[in-house]
Amino acid sequence: DRGPLQADRPGGGMEPLSLSIPELISSVKRFISEDKHVLLQGMLDRYLSKELGKAELQQELREVAGKDALREALCTMVPQIHDLQKRREQAIKQTTGSSAAAPNHGADASLVAKQAGMP
Repeated sequence: DRGPLQADRPGGGMEPLSLSIPELISSVKRFISEDKHVLLQGMLDRYLSKELGKAELQQELREVAGKDALREALCTMVPQIHDLQKRREQAIKQTTGSSAAAPNHGADASLVAKQAGMP
């Protein structure tokens, strides 16, 4: 499941990029104690089975992992975010000149980033 993450566009402004919530959870696990891994996996399982909504996932992530771990996890994902942005820009160039981006569905990872203190 993917959701939009805001990234700078070459012309200023922001463009949504897809960031995998399972990848975010895996990244967060690297910055928290092992006893919390089961809690994160449970959150992910409930989110993927639609028992847990976006807002609830974000709140539980902040409570279990903390802002520092979320910030560290997102920082390690910056290369992935840049790759996603490059692929999106290339896809837009290959279309008929349309600057409209494809819609994203899923969790709003940009809110997670903002709540973790990321710009």
